[in-house]
Amino acid sequence: MENIKQVGLIGLGAIGGIIAEKLAHTEEIDFTVLADGKRIDRYLNHPLKINGKPLYADYLPPDAAIPMDLIIVAVKHHHLQATMETMKPFVGENTILISLMNGIVSEQILGEAFPQTTILPAMIVRIDAVRENGNVQFSNPGVIHFGHPNGDHPAIEQVAGLFKTAGIEYIVPEDLDRDMWWKWMINVGINQVSAILQAPYRLFQQEELPNHLVDAAMGEVIALAQAEGINLVPEDIEEWKKVLMNLHPDMKTSMCQDMLAQRKTEVEAFAGVVIERAKKAGVETPTNEMLFKVIRSMELKNQLQKNAL
Repeated sequence: MENIKQVGLIGLGAIGGIIAEKLAHTEEIDFTVLADGKRIDRYLNHPLKINGKPLYADYLPPDAAIPMDLIIVAVKHHHLQATMETMKPFVGENTILISLMNGIVSEQILGEAFPQTTILPAMIVRIDAVRENGNVQFSNPGVIHFGHPNGDHPAIEQVAGLFKTAGIEYIVPEDLDRDMWWKWMINVGINQVSAILQAPYRLFQQEELPNHLVDAAMGEVIALAQAEGINLVPEDIEEWKKVLMNLHPDMKTSMCQDMLAQRKTEVEAFAGVVIERAKKAGVETPTNEMLFKVIRSMELKNQLQKNAL
C-alpha cells in the first residue's frame, strides 16, 4: 500500500490552523495549503499564528494545481460551495477527501461534487481553539474520529499512518455515524446557545440555567437521531458535560466567535438541518426553531450595523 505523499488543506480557521501546523512540520509528506491567489497573498503578508508562533507553510493556487493524495476540508458550511470550486483542479481519481466541517451533511455534498473520490467521514472533538485577529489559541488540539462504511477500506490505514506520523491524535470508532451525530448534537446545543449569549465555556461550566437551553436543543437531536436509526440516548448529554468540564473556561465555541466578530454563523448546518430533517421524521423541534429565529435575527442586525458604517 502506497503512503500518502501529497497533502492539501483548505480552510485556515481554528481547526485548519492547528492541523496545518502539524502537517507543515511533517517531513515525510509534501504539504500545501490550497487557496485562491488573493487569500494566499493575505496568508503570506499576515501569517496565521498558532499559540503565538507564525505558521510557515507552502501555498498553492488552482492555476498551479497538482492532484492531491489527500485533501482535508476545514471551512465553514456556508463557504463549502465556493471551496469546492477552488478544490476541483486538485482532485484526482485517487484523491481521498476528509471533511472536518461541523454538521452531518458535508460528506454528502462533497460526494455528489466529486463522485470519483474516496470520502472518509470525519469529525474533531475535544478541541477548544479560538481564532482571533489572526492568532489561533488552544489548550486542547482535539481528536479526529474518522472511518469508512467499509471498515476494511485501505484509505483508513493510509490516513491513520499519516496522522500517526504527523502526531495528530485520532480514533477509528466502531460506530462512526453515532460519533458524528454526537458531535453534531454538541454543536446544535452549546454552539448555538453560546452564540446567542456570546459567552465562553466558563458560563456553562459554572451556571446551570444556560445549560437548560443547551440540553433542550440536544434533546431534539437525540429524538431525531432515534427516528433515523442512530443510537443516541439521553445519557449522551451527560457524556458531553464531562468533555465540557475539561475545556479551557475562557475559550469560546466557533459559533460564538463568529457572532462576536459579526460574521455569518453556521446556523443552517445546525438548527436548520435539525428542523428540515425533523419535519420529515415527524419530530417536534420547538427549541431549535426558536434558536434558529434568534440567531438569524442577530445576523440580520449585525448586517444592518455593517451597512450603516
